[in-house]
This record gives sequence, C-alpha cells and structure tokens, in this order.
Amino acid sequence: MVENLSSGVKMLFMTVNPIGDFNVSKIYYSQRKDIIKQEPFTVFTGDGGLAYAGNPGGVTYINGVLNESIKPDKLFGIEHIITTVNDNTNSETSRTPYFFGEIGNPYFSKLAFYNSIGFDSIPTEEDGFTEQELIDYVIERYELNKI
Repeated sequence: MVENLSSGVKMLFMTVNPIGDFNVSKIYYSQRKDIIKQEPFTVFTGDGGLAYAGNPGGVTYINGVLNESIKPDKLFGIEHIITTVNDNTNSETSRTPYFFGEIGNPYFSKLAFYNSIGFDSIPTEEDGFTEQELIDYVIERYELNKI
C-alpha cells in the first residue's frame, strides 16, 4: 500500500522483470476502487491479450513505446519499464494504491521490482514539456534490454 497517495496516480513508471514460472493475470500495481467495474487503473500482465492492458481509457507504453502488439509472455525474464497513463483516474474511481497485488484479488505477482515513479497529473505543453518528452526523459536514464 502507498500511504501518501489516497487516490492513486495518473502517470506511473515501473521498472520490472517478471521471474519464476510465467503466468498471466498477475497484478503489479492497482488503484482500482471497484474490481468488478474494471476501473482505471491497474498494471497487470493480462490474460493473453496485450500486456498491461488493464487501463480502460488510458494507454500503456513498454520501454517508451506504445504497446499495440506485445503479449505478456514476450516480457517474461526481460527487464523493462512500464509506463501507464490515464487522465480519467480520480477519487471516484481510485483508492490508495497497492503494489504486487490487490485486496480481495488472488493475482499476486512474482517479479523483480527495481523502482517506480508516480505523478498525480499528466504533463502538457503548458507545463513546459509533453507526456512523450517525460516518457523519453525517464527511459533515457535506464539501459534496458530491447524487446
């Protein structure tokens, strides 16, 4: 549980490496208030579709590239940065975040976790830099295996 965030973030970076026996539907992060409604957002491996697609109304990047084709099994054993962005998160749909699982949900993860950075807003040009510029800035600071 993340104590100082009562309603989650709108932009999250996580550096991870899934380890052990690969299984789909493992949760790395969740701030969903209602699990049944599939509210934004959660970072989970997926159920055979796109990796980390549990972000209704938002987008997910892997190593700075919008994920439009990578399935969870292609990421097993590979260190990578997940960037989840969703401006639709708010106090109505989010709660205090949890890493590596979710209350009442048995999909706990097995991974090497290196770091995370969360933002409660998404940068715009008015802020002096864009969402993509922030993603590029963070990605440039890590040397990762290419997927």
